[in-house]
Amino acid sequence: MYGYTDLPVVYFVVVQQVWGVLFGTLSYYLPAYIASLCIVLFWFSRGKRISFKVSQRWLGSNRSYEAAVVAVICGAITGAVVSSLGLGAAVGLGAWVGSCAGSFVKRRLGMRSGSRLLILDQLDFVLGATLLGALVVLPTLAEFVVIIIVTPFLHILGNLVLFKIGVKSVPY
Repeated sequence: MYGYTDLPVVYFVVVQQVWGVLFGTLSYYLPAYIASLCIVLFWFSRGKRISFKVSQRWLGSNRSYEAAVVAVICGAITGAVVSSLGLGAAVGLGAWVGSCAGSFVKRRLGMRSGSRLLILDQLDFVLGATLLGALVVLPTLAEFVVIIIVTPFLHILGNLVLFKIGVKSVPY
């Protein structure tokens, strides 16, 4: 067992483990966040015109093949900086696929494009990023738990900022 004099060592080990999980989470999932942001900014920069829609009936009017390409490129660039090019590309594409899957679920529930469905709206891109990213590198359970806890708050905050600066038409 640890004695009183061992507390600084135990504290250091715990802090080191926590920082390792946080850094691992950031390096694994940052490409997904950046890919999702790039898609929104690309959509906004084009005047909200989408040329190559995937399937309006199944996914709504806001999903395009162009967005998939943007997600892969932005994810790969971010991944090359923080982890690896391959992981970044897979996680970026996964974020787009997850977002499309969320749209598919909402269409099946009879919800219109742009409508709000709590939890699914916040986590769909992370789940897609995890599934496709796992083909390259499997995240640890701790990293996955951290991202599932943190993402809803970051997603809501990010969308609120994009709404306030006029990039998004709704705050969610």
